[in-house]
Amino acid sequence: ALGCEHAPALDCKGAGNGKPALICAAGSSLEDALPHIKRLEKDCLILAVGRSYKLLRRHDIRVDYTFSVEMFDWDAAIFEGLKKEDVGDTILAFAAVCAYETVKAWPGKRVCMWDPETANVLGIKKAWILGGNSVAHHMLNYAVQVLDCEPAILVGVDLAYTKPQTHAAGTFHEWPEPVKQKENEYHQELWVPSNGHDPLHPECHRAQVALPSGKVLGVEVRSSPSYKNFADLFTILIAKHGKEVRNASPNGQRIDGALYLDLAEYN
Repeated sequence: ALGCEHAPALDCKGAGNGKPALICAAGSSLEDALPHIKRLEKDCLILAVGRSYKLLRRHDIRVDYTFSVEMFDWDAAIFEGLKKEDVGDTILAFAAVCAYETVKAWPGKRVCMWDPETANVLGIKKAWILGGNSVAHHMLNYAVQVLDCEPAILVGVDLAYTKPQTHAAGTFHEWPEPVKQKENEYHQELWVPSNGHDPLHPECHRAQVALPSGKVLGVEVRSSPSYKNFADLFTILIAKHGKEVRNASPNGQRIDGALYLDLAEYN
């Protein structure tokens, strides 16, 4: 984070230089976006949450930055087994609160994302970014505030259960059983709408919203209270940054300030 004699600190400020950034989370729609991410990799910077890193690499997709903000050491499993030759020039961007074990498990280059509070304690005036309550929030902030990318395109940021599953296949790791159980409980919260089905029933993840006249106003998607809060924070951050942000997650929760973008038509 601060650098030392044998490993100077990385300076990533402005590294995006106005290029588009694909911000790849772990929502179910990420599975369908993989061919488009691969097609666009030569023209975009690719940022991926840590739990999606191995999935993208299995599809031979270059990852410029991967991210972790988890405070608990069990999340080191997302990078388990990786070697320096596996990760190449990919940079791990991690929050100051990230568990030491997770940072240590990453064999490549690393850069610390100072939050405003930590930066203030250390006397750092400019090299900090806004935070968030999910790793995807940090990725958006990093893409536009540090890398200077535009537009920032949200991929797999569903914030809803767009398929009868919680996350994209290939983004689950060997976390301890209590952790898996807790995550499952989290996704069993009061979802909207229920449609009288179990939470992950194939027929319950979305429903049309219509007036009594029959005019369809839109589609409601199944989500959770936490995911709804995540969307609200995205809206706040997008307005604060003032840069173009697009949402490429079909059937995901609407994020105000991020118009929908069809990756299949983007070039």
